[in-house]
Amino acid sequence: LEFECNFRGEALWVSCGEWSVHAVATQLNNAKATVITAVAVRYGSEILVAKLNTSVSTEVDNETGLEPRRYMLLLNSTDPLDGSEGWVSGAFLTASGFNNRLTIEDVSGNVVKASFLRDLIVLQVAPRDGCFNKTFGLTGNNNGIKSDDLIIQDTGEIL
Repeated sequence: LEFECNFRGEALWVSCGEWSVHAVATQLNNAKATVITAVAVRYGSEILVAKLNTSVSTEVDNETGLEPRRYMLLLNSTDPLDGSEGWVSGAFLTASGFNNRLTIEDVSGNVVKASFLRDLIVLQVAPRDGCFNKTFGLTGNNNGIKSDDLIIQDTGEIL
């Protein structure tokens, strides 16, 4: 199944129960293509937002050998990284980052990995085992059958 995902604005990437992942895509320069520039992970009433920061240098730090952090985080609308060492923990969500790769986990075992490149974010999601055949959104229903991933749940309508 080939599916070109070129959306603009916010889209539901995946959802299962109290967990959902939303992606925000913007147009890349003056091209027709769009790229993900922000991601929001929700579990229950808690929301963690990670936004791409394209204003930082791409130069490697001489002391650490790492590039500067290319993302900004908001946990329930506040900056949780103020004075922290890269670990953020709320009531339901935990985030850890290293070398522009952020891992966000919830208390049920759902995992989102975001890689922050110069102009875009690459997302990987791993729903918990209990979400088998229960997810919805752009990533499909998580049942292992590619042919029914673009069918709207309980309607039979194909996207």
